[in-house]
Amino acid sequence: MWKTVLRRFLIMIPQLIILSVIVFFIGKMMPGDPFTGLITGDTDPAAIAALREKAGLNDPWPIQYKNWISRILGNGDFGKSYTYKMQVSTLIGQRAQNTLWLSLLTLILTYLIAVPLGVYAGRYQNSKLDKAVIVYNFVSYAIPSFVLALLMILIFGYKLGWVPTTGSVEIGIQKGTAAYYGSRFHYMIMPAVTSAILSTTTTIQYLRNEVIDAKTQDYVKTARSKGVPTNKVYSHHIFRNSLLPIAAFFGFTITGLLSGTIFIETIFGYPGMGELFISSINSRDYSVMNALVLLFGVLTLVGSLLSDIIMSIVDPRIRIE
Repeated sequence: MWKTVLRRFLIMIPQLIILSVIVFFIGKMMPGDPFTGLITGDTDPAAIAALREKAGLNDPWPIQYKNWISRILGNGDFGKSYTYKMQVSTLIGQRAQNTLWLSLLTLILTYLIAVPLGVYAGRYQNSKLDKAVIVYNFVSYAIPSFVLALLMILIFGYKLGWVPTTGSVEIGIQKGTAAYYGSRFHYMIMPAVTSAILSTTTTIQYLRNEVIDAKTQDYVKTARSKGVPTNKVYSHHIFRNSLLPIAAFFGFTITGLLSGTIFIETIFGYPGMGELFISSINSRDYSVMNALVLLFGVLTLVGSLLSDIIMSIVDPRIRIE
């Protein structure tokens, strides 16, 4: 298996090269540049032209790409953010911490909601519980993410006042204290719950269908004929085999959350990588935008490999060949 993992990593190299070329040139094809927003009626055109020249934006695109990729491969330098006036790697590192904690909480809440609902809906098929889960699944699948986020802000943020509606931590709290981490959790809970509700649909549906399918399999009938208690049949036989489709998407789920939920972070004003991506597009901050898209592409490739590895661990019959 490890030979296959190494081979997959080697295959990722040309994929990343192609991705970097596409990302760079699509970014350059966008109208405007980081200095467009500085132009007003009183702006000296010569000053703006000097800034563009200094940033290398007047060089031919192939030269700009060569300089950009050389800095990345040479010393991991993704350039400097024109908007935030700091190194892109430092900026993304700060935002990645926020996205990481939000993703972890979202992942925990997603499976705490989805696994029990999926298993019990499949076990008690056509019951009132199953019908309620189907209705929940339909609503959570149909509702747009920005609509649910705005409803959460309106109800729990403004009407009830239970949670803050924007930010990641209360201003003025000393970092590293219990109050600091409590505040971080308080600010994360609403975007995490919103993301979790939207993320449960696929997991619930897969689990429900797998449990219903598994109930008719020969190994389940054999276990029942041997007098194995019903609860044990579900926990030791049906549940484990029903997890295979979930394991297949687990790697993508993790890396997808790490990429940041763009709509959720933007609407809640949560300073993560998703919100940073939108702001970098709006401000034509090419250095940040290109670095983030490249990072998202890497996460997608890693997620594919991670899903295959998880599948081979969960089911010994499956091996990456």
